[in-house]
Amino acid sequence: MTTRGRCDRDRSQSLVRRDALGLFVFVLLLLWLAPALSRAQGADSLVVSWTAPGDDGDVGQAAAYELRIATSPMTAASFGSGLVVPGTPDPATAGSRESFVVRGLTRGASYWLGIRTMDDAGNWSAVSNIVSFSLAPDAAPPAAPAGVSTQVLTGGTPSVRVAWAANAEADLAGYRIYRATSASGPWQRVGSTLHVATNWTDTQLPAGSDALWYSVSAYDRSGGESARSATSHVVLSSGLTAAPVAWDLQASYPNPARAGATMRLPVAIPAGGGAARVELLDGAGRLVRRFDLSGYSAGIRELAWDGTNEAGRPCAPGVYRAILVAPGRTRSIFVARVP
Repeated sequence: MTTRGRCDRDRSQSLVRRDALGLFVFVLLLLWLAPALSRAQGADSLVVSWTAPGDDGDVGQAAAYELRIATSPMTAASFGSGLVVPGTPDPATAGSRESFVVRGLTRGASYWLGIRTMDDAGNWSAVSNIVSFSLAPDAAPPAAPAGVSTQVLTGGTPSVRVAWAANAEADLAGYRIYRATSASGPWQRVGSTLHVATNWTDTQLPAGSDALWYSVSAYDRSGGESARSATSHVVLSSGLTAAPVAWDLQASYPNPARAGATMRLPVAIPAGGGAARVELLDGAGRLVRRFDLSGYSAGIRELAWDGTNEAGRPCAPGVYRAILVAPGRTRSIFVARVP
């Protein structure tokens, strides 16, 4: 606001307070994001549009905006209790159409938004018209959990620890675990409740089973269930005549494995175990994935490689070398992934 006489200054402040409110007209558009992007962000977004006021009423260029959002009804009086939306743009010239993407919103929730503007003397306008918007619940089920692994725990009653990577959906409610005594099923849901954590320990193993297969599904708050994850297989120590006498990396399966399929790499772990690892190298000898075997109990343990590297990105089709590095033992095999 330029320096003027007291009367002109008072008049300009009045214009900011009176005219800015009328210039704000919101248009809210729901952004329908592609499924992969929607999962990555875990929420939906809104485009908020308005007409820029001026520094003096509808003349010039204001100094700043303050956009606030609330999940309960907002009025001009309660505007200050809303959350400030960061990153709003600087005001454009009076009369310009402006828009801003509000991100991180949750499906199934309702929102109220309002905005006000400030001139270069620090004077704030009245609050704009308050707009509300409800995002429809997400009807799409969650993605199938990835990175499922299993480990036999010894000491006391034998048990199996199942772990997996966390899903990214904002409306995720939890996970269910399924178990089978053969690769082809039948599958039985284990555990009576949804599991919020990304691991679970099965302490009630079926009697007489030498091996067990596990799979995990994800549920959202609407009750939608994902497809089941790739399976993870363990051989129970109680089913072995004796623990392996030496470290060994056995033939993987399926080999080759198609994109999206999980390859199993069985490792024989002797009694006493020790610090060991399996490394996967590409054709140029670069490390793409490492499995730490420390803490694994004796027996045949199957590592599950879903075809991703250490950063979780898919590896290109090709031939890879799996190397077991263990106390007194180095063993390598070749594995392949195809499109």
